[in-house]
Amino acid sequence: MNNKKKYMLASVFVIVLIWMNPFKEEVWDANAKLLEDKILSMEMTDEPVVLTGFTPFEWDKVYSFSPLLCQRRCL
Repeated sequence: MNNKKKYMLASVFVIVLIWMNPFKEEVWDANAKLLEDKILSMEMTDEPVVLTGFTPFEWDKVYSFSPLLCQRRCL
């Protein structure tokens, strides 16, 4: 393999690595963090919470579990 092919292959590898960005935060993690920050910034109240006001995405389903609930009871 000559030097030109080696440089071309290395360049393609670097471009693909940059495009994939393995250190990028996943969408799920970013949304979870946004939701957590919004909820923690709210004042305590007995009023119902409208989740669409907290996130930029629509909700299909929401599951709520008691703290320290065993996994068998969630299924």
